[in-house]
Amino acid sequence: MKKSGVQKHQMGRVLKILSPVLSPRIYEFVLGLLLVLASTCCELLAPYLLGKGTDIVISPGANSKDLTKIVFAFLGVIVLRAVFEMFQALVIQRTGQKVIHDLRIKVFTKVHTLPISYFDSHPTGRILTRVINDIKALSELFTASISVLILDVMIVLGSIGSMLWMDLDLALITLVTIPLVFWTIWRFGEQLSEAYKTVRSRLSQVNSFLGENIGAIGTIQRLGAEHERLTTFSQIVDGHTEAQMKALKIYASVQPYANVLNGVAMASLMGVGGYWAIQGKISLGVLVAFFGYLRNLYQPIRDMVEKYNTFLSAMVAAERVVNILEEPSESVDLALSDGKVTGAIKDSSIVFDGVFFKYPTRESWALDNVSFEIEHGKSLAVVGATGSGKSSLIRLLLRFYDLSQGKITLEGREIQEFDRRILRRHIGVIQQEVYL
Repeated sequence: MKKSGVQKHQMGRVLKILSPVLSPRIYEFVLGLLLVLASTCCELLAPYLLGKGTDIVISPGANSKDLTKIVFAFLGVIVLRAVFEMFQALVIQRTGQKVIHDLRIKVFTKVHTLPISYFDSHPTGRILTRVINDIKALSELFTASISVLILDVMIVLGSIGSMLWMDLDLALITLVTIPLVFWTIWRFGEQLSEAYKTVRSRLSQVNSFLGENIGAIGTIQRLGAEHERLTTFSQIVDGHTEAQMKALKIYASVQPYANVLNGVAMASLMGVGGYWAIQGKISLGVLVAFFGYLRNLYQPIRDMVEKYNTFLSAMVAAERVVNILEEPSESVDLALSDGKVTGAIKDSSIVFDGVFFKYPTRESWALDNVSFEIEHGKSLAVVGATGSGKSSLIRLLLRFYDLSQGKITLEGREIQEFDRRILRRHIGVIQQEVYL
């Protein structure tokens, strides 16, 4: 129960964060839902009409006109269902594509606002996994699976309601296995959710490793480290494959359970319903309709197991995307910059006074009690070995990071008093690597 509560909390959190993307499309989703409802009604009418047609055929005073009406009504229902399903697919998939488009833009925009310190602890490959793979998983949910899942849920509920309405006693006997089916889906669903989290985590490791190593391929070849890198990559891929296989084993266990329970329900209907039909307790048409509803019941349940699989995978992906959107950005700091210097920076000296700085991901000091002054109009060259802190001076000056101790001043003001945007607008940096 505790785990289920956590999952509901996570789903609520995901919907809350994604609501700015989903809410502009709410009317399109509602239209799609209405089309799903119309398609469901047609699906539920078909077995009822088959039962009515059966009763007409076997009745002593069979009337061909009544049978013709049923036949045309059945064909009309089938055609209407096809039309509703076509428009339902168009509306929901088009809406889903728009949502995914807006979400990709939102996530990319968010990544641009994250502080540099975020990228120190989050490799590029892992971020790419969020923007590409995880949003792709969400795309499958919004563009296809969600409409099928809603349709299947409505058909299951409608079929159960129709059977209870037509014959309560026969319905209760036939539906005795339904609670076990739902329990199976719920039980395996929790296991699948945990398995998919592991799969996504291992996939992030694969992408992160590829991003770092392909970018550094020249260094790897110069050092002759290809074999060592291959060994490490094989271990990471093996871990991903192992996690994927565990998820597949859990998913493969669900379908046989549903099939066995379906067989028990069919056997119960065939035995009890057939005996009651022979006794005259129920009509043959009711029995035929029940077989149709039972097919309508278990086929969607099989689909629900498959789509639930996609749904769980998408929820894990959504949670990881939301984690990025919830990260504090520099823009928040800028929005709270009341009282900061926001005008042009005048020509002035730059003073580092007893500056200490340590990167969040490291234990040692990158800068240890550094002091110097660059007077207006003068130049200063800072030289030193790799890792001695040269780049750190520029990062502090641009306020990519805030210093640990000491102070840096411009115009006699501490650098924290300046809006980051203003600092970066007035300071030009030419890197040794050419990116532009």
